[in-house]
Amino acid sequence: MEPDRETIQPIKKIRSDDVYLYEVAACNFNGKEDLYHRRGSTYVCSLSGSPAIINDDYEVIVTDRFTAIA
Repeated sequence: MEPDRETIQPIKKIRSDDVYLYEVAACNFNGKEDLYHRRGSTYVCSLSGSPAIINDDYEVIVTDRFTAIA
């Protein structure tokens, strides 16, 4: 799961106080990562061969882009 707002918000509402939610992207570096999120797919902006692009015929929409801590 990636830290997109559509996924994070419902989890925040139902999680218990003893569970910490890390809102980060799993990467092989520390910093920030730009991602696109559309429907059920989230992928790194720099990838040209994401399953979302190939399988779902996704065309990039600027408003689908967000930045996550990596």
